[in-house]
Amino acid sequence: MCPSDLGIDTTFNIGAYSVTPTTCEHTMLENKDRGRGGHPTLLGPTMFHSRRNETSFLYFASSLVSLKPDIANTVFMGSDREVAVRNGFSPFFPLVTWLSCFKHVEDDIERKLNSLAVKDPLQREFLDDIFGNEEGKRGDLWMQIAMQTSTCNWNPCTQSGMSAKKWPEN
Repeated sequence: MCPSDLGIDTTFNIGAYSVTPTTCEHTMLENKDRGRGGHPTLLGPTMFHSRRNETSFLYFASSLVSLKPDIANTVFMGSDREVAVRNGFSPFFPLVTWLSCFKHVEDDIERKLNSLAVKDPLQREFLDDIFGNEEGKRGDLWMQIAMQTSTCNWNPCTQSGMSAKKWPEN
C-alpha cells in the first residue's frame, strides 16, 4: 500500500550537506498516547545531498518510484514550498496535490496578522480557529481541511483511485 500523503522537507545542514527526509502516516498503527488518536507519523526514505537543486530532487524522486512503484500514486505532498523540490518530484508523482506544511502556513498567517496590526490575544484566537488549540493536535485541522477541499477523493485502504469530489449544493 502506498501512502495517500507524504511529507518532504529539507530540514538542516550537516557541514556541506543537506538532509531531506520524507514522512508519512502509518495507517495500520494507531496513536494511543495522550489521547492524540490518529496514526503515527514515521520517518521514510531520506536523502543526504550536497546540492539543493531540481536535479537532486529528480534523482531522489526517481529512486523512490523505481524502488516502490506504487508510491507514484501518492495524492498529497506536504512541503515547505521549495521550488526545486516541487519541480523534481512532480514528474514522478503525477497525482500529487501540493500542500504547504502546517508550520509554514501558520507563519504566513502570523506575518499577515502582524502586518494588519492584529496582536495577541486576538491573533492567538485567529490561529486557534484555523489550526485548533488542543495540545498535540495543533495542525490536524489544517491538514483535514486542506485534504477535504482538494479536487480529488482518495481511499488509500482500497486504492480505488480518484474521482471528482462532489461539492454540496446551496
